[in-house]
Amino acid sequence: MPMLFGGTAPAALKRMAGWGKGYIARAVPASMAASWFDAARRAWGEAGRHGKPYLVGTAYFALGSSDKGRANVYDHYSGLGTKVAQLTSRALADSATAVRDVVNRYGDLGIDELLISAATDDPDEVERLTEVLQ
Repeated sequence: MPMLFGGTAPAALKRMAGWGKGYIARAVPASMAASWFDAARRAWGEAGRHGKPYLVGTAYFALGSSDKGRANVYDHYSGLGTKVAQLTSRALADSATAVRDVVNRYGDLGIDELLISAATDDPDEVERLTEVLQ
């Protein structure tokens, strides 16, 4: 079964390179994830793996209610501490321009996939995202 591994500790990267299909980064700004993807690529090579790891970025968006979206993301990550919860909730894309920027910045990193998730339970968010990305 193909597995993606996350984490930034050397042991996590070693597990990814040894047993995984690739690496998945936590929802942070692309500029921060860039070094994590670089570390995953290095670990892959150091493990003697051929090719390259499958790289996945993650992001949140809220185009209807950004305040609710930020609060939901903050709450979700609060168990990891205030710093992580603040960083992740602040990275939320809350406008058409911000969504496009996130997609473009992650695309510039040469990753294979971007998982972009709605941060609210509003089913109209999917339609809003589709309109933005057309």
